[in-house]
Amino acid sequence: MRTLKYVAPFIFIIILSFIIIYTFNRSNNAKNIKCYSILKTEKVSTAGVETFSGVIIFSFLEKTGSITSKAELTTTKNNKSLLTQQINFKYDSSGNEYSIHVIGLTDEKIMEHLPLETSDYMKNILNSYFANPKDIKLWIYPGFKGDYVVHTEVIPWLYCNKIQE
Repeated sequence: MRTLKYVAPFIFIIILSFIIIYTFNRSNNAKNIKCYSILKTEKVSTAGVETFSGVIIFSFLEKTGSITSKAELTTTKNNKSLLTQQINFKYDSSGNEYSIHVIGLTDEKIMEHLPLETSDYMKNILNSYFANPKDIKLWIYPGFKGDYVVHTEVIPWLYCNKIQE
């Protein structure tokens, strides 16, 4: 009984150390998705077919610093139909391929799904969420005032400003 009294604190410290090391390694190895932006976005409407084309910038913050990857995007919306398109791109540093599915929806769906939260709330979500997805699914909604709303499976809502050059 006396031996257990002296050994118990050491066992507790060892278990606590394992928990701390596991938590630290898990958060340190994960990528923090910081920002999504859509650059050089153009909207072309021809005979009822709306095409959105541009470049999506994915910015990841890691231990090694900031990594930015680009993916060319062209999304076509025709007569309120749902369009799915897959885009493959590579990280600038590691060269790993990631698959992205871009889905365009109708204006009615945009009205249903637009978030009511403020941009500060969105920034807090981005800054606190850690993920390292191999497959990212994006829902891109043309929004109000030239902005875009992006919905992903890993982060509920990302609010993106359309940058005019």
